[in-house]
Amino acid sequence: MVDAPLSSRQGLGFGMLRLDPERAEHREALRDALVAGVDLFDLGDFEARAGVSSSAGFSEKARLIGALVAEYAAVPVKVLVRGSLGSAERFGGRFQDLVPGATARDPRIEWHYLVADPEFALRDLEWDHARLYTLLHRELDTLEELAARGVLAGYGVASAAFTYAKESPDALAIAPLFQGRSDDPSLELPDAPPARRPANRRRFRWIEFPFNLVESGAAWENAQSVGTETTTCLRAARAFGLTTVARRPFDAITADGLRRLAAYPDHHRVDLDEAVRRSLEVAIAEESETLVRANHERSRSGAASETLAPLWAHRLRDQLKHVTDPEQWREILRRRIDPDLRELAASPTPPTVRYFDAMAALTLSVKLWCEKAAAERGERLRAKLVEAAPTLARHRRPEDRDPGLLALRIYRSIPGLDYVLVGMRSPNYVRSITAARSAENAARVPALGPEELTSVWTAAHDFFAKGTA
Repeated sequence: MVDAPLSSRQGLGFGMLRLDPERAEHREALRDALVAGVDLFDLGDFEARAGVSSSAGFSEKARLIGALVAEYAAVPVKVLVRGSLGSAERFGGRFQDLVPGATARDPRIEWHYLVADPEFALRDLEWDHARLYTLLHRELDTLEELAARGVLAGYGVASAAFTYAKESPDALAIAPLFQGRSDDPSLELPDAPPARRPANRRRFRWIEFPFNLVESGAAWENAQSVGTETTTCLRAARAFGLTTVARRPFDAITADGLRRLAAYPDHHRVDLDEAVRRSLEVAIAEESETLVRANHERSRSGAASETLAPLWAHRLRDQLKHVTDPEQWREILRRRIDPDLRELAASPTPPTVRYFDAMAALTLSVKLWCEKAAAERGERLRAKLVEAAPTLARHRRPEDRDPGLLALRIYRSIPGLDYVLVGMRSPNYVRSITAARSAENAARVPALGPEELTSVWTAAHDFFAKGTA
């Protein structure tokens, strides 16, 4: 349990998309975050939408956080809810069903709404940005009305497009969101941030975007305009009085795929290259003995190709060189391999027990191999970052081997970055994150200066761009 509340120098938030209210460890993780003084929680989408994990259980999560806030919260809490462009009116109509008894006037908990990824609508709008901003104005007007009625305390927009280069066809500007009526087609940019907020934007408070060691455009890319000045997303947000939230701080999208900044077991005493080679050899032999022969016989009898048994060991022989990340492997297992193996086990003529044992050994050895590769990659990255910014070597603690915690130390030096939003995984994970932040605040760990920040970003980008990741 964390002893002291966190400092408010930079806020820490937790995402609850995958939180299961029925699991005791998830409830414990949420409780520990509240006790530690975390004051921002993201419940995710209030309804399922294409390309996003299902929001089943939203009401259960809302009830859980309401109950735990009442009992454990060290400070008032802000809860973010997401919805796609055009969903705000539905949310307002369903609010009391989704969150029974909630009100924006509750001093312990505030409800805020984010319009999520509005740039996704551009394809359907044939890249007509004027139409997109018109739809956004209408959505923000609806949210302002919901806030005026006491349903919401505030609202905002979550979009990676805030950080895109201005010439990008997907880029999204902050300035137009503060101007005009929803039916105003002119969309002329304001000359400067308004001296006072327009009446229909008084409760527009948030912008959210991806930010990590690779995707750092919000701090460095001059993608926004404030009057006649071109500036960064973070500076523009400050000029317009908006609170900024960084999402995916540990999940970098690189040319080699997803790279998660986390501490993994290094398994340094185990020859996992040999373990993967041997387990793959055994699994292929078992698969050839049963499934390959069965598929051949079914093909001769005229069976459709989609009804043939999946040959995962044979597939992995050629594809494993493209799998190097534990999260990537976990998703391949969850979405593809495990469902196929369950279907095989339930079939009228399942493979032998030896086959399933061989596949279990193969998937485990690949998991361990990916963890070892990620641990070695994390250690190389940590060394590069400390070399680039010697301040990071001060106040070093054993847990600083975790590249994610080291990244948090870097993010807290970014001017204008108000909150960092991390995924809520387990009680131990929550405790490690909150304890690290509390320890830094108590020790008054110095922030990185501009030169060190520039060196850190250069080192991180070079690390991921040169294939060393």
